[in-house]
Amino acid sequence: MATVLQTLARDVGILLAEHLTPAARTRDRVTLAVLLLFSGQSPRSQYYRWNLLFRDFSGQEPDQEIPLPNGKTATIPAEAVRYVDEVLWLRRLTLANNLKERPGNIHLLLERGCQLHAEPEPWGTAGIARATAEPTAGPALGRTAKVLAQQCNRLGEDYGDISKRRRVEFGPLWLSVGGDRTEVPEEMSLDNVIDAAPLPLQPGFQQDKEFAKRLLRVIEALNERYMQLRACGLKPEIWLGQERPSINQLAELRSLRLAVQRLEQQGIALVPAYQQAFAEGLAEAGGKKLGGFTSFEEFFEDAVGVEMTRRGSMAAVGERGRQTAFASDDDAEDERMLEADEEDDADSNDDAGDEQEDGFYPEELDEELDIKKTFTSLPNLFPHQFTPVMRHYFQKVLALGGEPERQNAALSDPEFQAAVAADARYRDLTGDGLQQALFQDAETLIQRNATKWRSCW
Repeated sequence: MATVLQTLARDVGILLAEHLTPAARTRDRVTLAVLLLFSGQSPRSQYYRWNLLFRDFSGQEPDQEIPLPNGKTATIPAEAVRYVDEVLWLRRLTLANNLKERPGNIHLLLERGCQLHAEPEPWGTAGIARATAEPTAGPALGRTAKVLAQQCNRLGEDYGDISKRRRVEFGPLWLSVGGDRTEVPEEMSLDNVIDAAPLPLQPGFQQDKEFAKRLLRVIEALNERYMQLRACGLKPEIWLGQERPSINQLAELRSLRLAVQRLEQQGIALVPAYQQAFAEGLAEAGGKKLGGFTSFEEFFEDAVGVEMTRRGSMAAVGERGRQTAFASDDDAEDERMLEADEEDDADSNDDAGDEQEDGFYPEELDEELDIKKTFTSLPNLFPHQFTPVMRHYFQKVLALGGEPERQNAALSDPEFQAAVAADARYRDLTGDGLQQALFQDAETLIQRNATKWRSCW
């Protein structure tokens, strides 16, 4: 089953093939097409909203209306607009320290795009590498040379320390095509790559295995910090542009959050669970620091600790919910992510580590009937894994992913209300607090049983 980032990379590739043409080269068209992946109530839109975007249950932002070329408007979640702008499209990738003189993934994506030009001669031999020689831009590079020169001028020396050291040691990055060369920016975004791509490209270029692999690596690298923040319940709007917590610290905080969830499921209240999990995690880390903090008290009073332990649950959950419901602003991560051994890819130039996520919906997302069938059938196929509340929630709420009005009606169903009243986990929760607890428990149930349930998807 494809991960959410693999699905996104495939969709972005398809959109590039549809919109990146000589007849209508406009970056606005591509950006709008990506935004529309999150529009409306289609199964695909719901999939990305549930699996990719950060959700703040304590204070959801209103959706935004964006104008379309046909004069109509599309409804887009505010977080989707932020995600496309700040993560997927305009964020520049920095170089990984271990690359030495080699180009990064974003440069390799541009390189492969050039190689897939409709005219194999001279573009088929295009390459990006560092060199100390001066450029010899000529007719072979055409518009691409002008665009890259403009990007280099805008960037100036506003790039990372690693790139600065590599430029001193090995020289700038150059795109070479047919004996001509032009400089390539040290740091680029997907928007930069699309703007510089030479057109026309070969029909079906998005299906090229090497292009698809490089596009996926770029999307994974762009998403790494966002996904880590999401897994920790830290609002990307606040933390995405900050240096702390670092990626390594976020990984430790994600482990802490999972440990707290396990303790809460044993009946331990939220704050004591964090205190116990922090002490245990700090001991495993050698007693120095956990997530950048030397003690639970330091973590608890820091803005990071405040957001992880209090903002979500205190704002959205009732009094009993504060003691029993996990403080989830987002998805609980699959524990197998943390237990799996990381394997180094000898052929990889990754700027960042791979993200592995189980999707919430079946892979064939465009088939709405399959989604309904899956959520309806799972409780019947695995009855021992479902409480009466979760059975109703799967069959009568999740199965209606694209029909919010009917979902709300299902939550008010007398049969469901009776099941909630009989379950100590939920009986004292109402409104947003109840919906948050239901949503979180459903995701946790799916993630923990994904391996067993794949045959049904």
